Amino acid sequence: MTVRRIFDVIADILVLLAIAVAAIGHLMPWMKNTAGTLELTTIEFQQWYALRSGAALGAAALLVGFSLVFDPGVRLRKLLVLLTFASVFVAIVFQMMIYSPYTITGAPLLPAGTDPHETDGFLMAVISTVVAGALCLVRMTWTMTASAAAAPRTVDVPRPRSSPFE
Repeated sequence: MTVRRIFDVIADILVLLAIAVAAIGHLMPWMKNTAGTLELTTIEFQQWYALRSGAALGAAALLVGFSLVFDPGVRLRKLLVLLTFASVFVAIVFQMMIYSPYTITGAPLLPAGTDPHETDGFLMAVISTVVAGALCLVRMTWTMTASAAAAPRTVDVPRPRSSPFE
C-alpha cells in the first residue's frame, strides 16, 4: 500500500466520522427527554431542510464508503473526491438554511414558545459537516494534483535546418 493510499484511507475515515457526528446532530433536535421518555419534537421547515441535508450527507457517506471498499483508479478517485465535496457542500447549504429567516416551505421561522436550544443539534451538524468539507478540500490537494507518471514530458525536437550548410 502506497503512502498516498494510506492518506486516502485516513482522510476517508475522518470524513466518515465527521458525517456520523453530523447525523447525530440531525437527530438531536427531534429528541427531547421528558420524565425518562423520549418525545419527538419537530419544526416543519427545519425538518424539510434536515431531510435534504441528510440525503446529501448519505450520498457523501456512500461515496466515501465506495472509495474505502474498492481501490478505484486515478480518474475515478478524482471524480469520487469531487462528488463527495459537492455532496458535503449541498448538505452545508441546506443546514445553513435552517437558520435563515427565509424559508422555502412557507412555514414560520420559529413558532412561539420554541426553545432556541432545540436547534443545538443542528449547530453540531453544521460544524461537523464543515469539518468534513475541509477534510475533502485537504484530500483534494493530493488527489487532484497530477502525478509524476501522468505529467507530460517535454521532448527536445531538433530544429529544421534552413540550409544544408548549417
